[in-house]
Amino acid sequence: MLFSVFLFSFIIIVPQVYAATSSVIVSPNGNSTPLQCSPYPNATSNYADINEYPTPDDSTTFVGMDGVNSLRVDNYTLPNAGVPTGATINNISVTFRIQAVDIGGSGTHAAIVTISVDKIEYASSTQTAPIDVWTTYTRTFTNTSWTPAMVNAMYVGVRLSSTIPENWDVKMTQEFVNITYTTVAYAPTNDACDSSATFSVDTDGWVNMTVSDANLVADFNVVLIAVTTADSKTDEGARGVGDF
Repeated sequence: MLFSVFLFSFIIIVPQVYAATSSVIVSPNGNSTPLQCSPYPNATSNYADINEYPTPDDSTTFVGMDGVNSLRVDNYTLPNAGVPTGATINNISVTFRIQAVDIGGSGTHAAIVTISVDKIEYASSTQTAPIDVWTTYTRTFTNTSWTPAMVNAMYVGVRLSSTIPENWDVKMTQEFVNITYTTVAYAPTNDACDSSATFSVDTDGWVNMTVSDANLVADFNVVLIAVTTADSKTDEGARGVGDF
């Protein structure tokens, strides 16, 4: 009685998922509304006085209180950050540099930074401005519903406040946004394996077969090998042994 016996020795490689965390920094590139702070020295271009990433120029250019109102609010446009479609937004942080001026009286001088994502404004906690010292702070925002398209079209802003308003008693010289996100990529599918490939043997013995990936990327998902035999004695027909 003649029958064929096959031994299939093949490799199955677990598909690899590649996750990468990246960040992109953007600075204001235009004025939005409201635009209430007093700019120095650019009288009509508030954003140009605070878009100083990475190095702030402190008292050379800034926006500040107008000496009349206890609250002044600015909003600024941002360039498209280029966060790729499909990315997960981890967080958005806003870095800002502020100072209060000692005007010889008591009072509270503070700043709140804001972001507007998909037409919804989010405000940070209040930061008291230090007297006569430029100091940098960062506030971080998170929201699992944010998408790349939303954050690529976001705005940034600031609210400066003082209980005893005077000209320039609260000032901001720098503001920029850092968007952190994660992208996930699967290794490309293996086109080197032909799903319809067949071979045959007509002698007894073991046949060793190795399944590998020609592009050297570990991206196998399922390796399925079907064995058929023309022998009439199917109970003594082909059998397979796999190395996993």
